[in-house]
Amino acid sequence: MKTIHKYPLICGNKPQVIFMKQDAKILCVHNHHDMPCFWAEVNDQKPDVQRTFVVYTTGEPIDQSLHLQYLGSAIGYGEVWHIYEVL
Repeated sequence: MKTIHKYPLICGNKPQVIFMKQDAKILCVHNHHDMPCFWAEVNDQKPDVQRTFVVYTTGEPIDQSLHLQYLGSAIGYGEVWHIYEVL
């Protein structure tokens, strides 16, 4: 069965591992309760896998040693967060 799940992220430029269902499709990135979050469509019957994400604020240096894919940006109270997946 497919469902949509919310995944909150920790602010900061350190990679963070999130366990989510294999082949989860990230739909959007937004601010929710002053936290950057993304929502993904998942198949609950798939196994869990590790995926790694990193959050940067505007003007913060991006770690060039990481192979990153941009997912989207979220506007919070006085901050803009830019969410990437580490590939």
